[in-house]
Amino acid sequence: MKSRQIPKKTIIRRIVLIAVAAVLLLTAVPFCVSGIVYSAVFTGRFETADYLRYDVSEFEGLKEERLTFKSCGRSLQGYLYSVDEADMPKGVVVVCHGFGGGGANQYMDSAYMFARNGYYVFMFDAAGNDLSEGSGTEGIPQYTLDLDAAIGYVKEDGRLKDLPVMLFGHSMGGFSVLNVLNLRDDVAAVAVLSGFCDSSDMIVREGMEKAGPVSLLLLPYVKLFEKIKFGLSATEGAIAGLKKSSCRVLVAHSSDDETVPIGAGLGKLEEEFSGDGRFAFVKFDDRGHNYVDFSDEALDYVEEFNKAFEVWFNETSPTASERSEYMREHLDRGLWTNALDGDLYEKIIDMFNAAAEERSLG
Repeated sequence: MKSRQIPKKTIIRRIVLIAVAAVLLLTAVPFCVSGIVYSAVFTGRFETADYLRYDVSEFEGLKEERLTFKSCGRSLQGYLYSVDEADMPKGVVVVCHGFGGGGANQYMDSAYMFARNGYYVFMFDAAGNDLSEGSGTEGIPQYTLDLDAAIGYVKEDGRLKDLPVMLFGHSMGGFSVLNVLNLRDDVAAVAVLSGFCDSSDMIVREGMEKAGPVSLLLLPYVKLFEKIKFGLSATEGAIAGLKKSSCRVLVAHSSDDETVPIGAGLGKLEEEFSGDGRFAFVKFDDRGHNYVDFSDEALDYVEEFNKAFEVWFNETSPTASERSEYMREHLDRGLWTNALDGDLYEKIIDMFNAAAEERSLG
């Protein structure tokens, strides 16, 4: 009985097919899964809660002008702030807000602080937030692209185009004001609150919390997906951008920040630039993430308010509308609109002033 041999070409063809299948299994499938998961995380809009919204009337002399501009094909809502009696204009501060909870309105108190000290302030709602278009925030580097578009709009406005540009960002906004330096060379100074250097730092953190160590296997694919989606420049990282720039930088962070660990932001920057005189680092121990720029008095108030709210919440199991009503009735608006740490903002404004003077002399 003769044995039937498989032709050599067939064997080679099968080996190639197996190899291709293995490559697809090890690369294409994880890449697709990573893209789906990444997109899902950043799908969904964020609106500022009505009881937390600031109104321009709460800040004496503050004027607001609403403007729109385009970023990546979407219409974004911008806000230009000024104060008449201020010694205007030293420059323009572009503010980039953080992730979640809504858009730029949350930083109107910061805008007032800068405007009172002689600056135009341009803030905007990033894609998927408050009054801007977008079904979601798209991803971490999208904030950088939106910020780049906002700066571009400022540089074309007749009132603002010749003024030195300062940047101010919190959390993901902090990442953006650093990372946008990979895209622009016309920034005079940057102030970062609770920010981080690389999107991968936050992706790893979120992945570890939700899926454990297995999430690390997907990290290279997530990073590749992000680079393809947003471009190499928008994902290059803060340190690369800072090395390209000559701007002044102030970084403030709290060691008890559980949202953005200090090692992912100030710690990494201090390690890289501690000997560079254009950098200033401000460390706190007990301000967490959202309130890193609040005064001690305001922090005490927030702590007591949250304790009382938690007791009430556990006793009543309120509806969403009842929670809103509670906030409107009990939140001290006078303190809430004057909660910022004057010493910290003095440091930031002094840096902005020095950078503005340097640019005018240059």
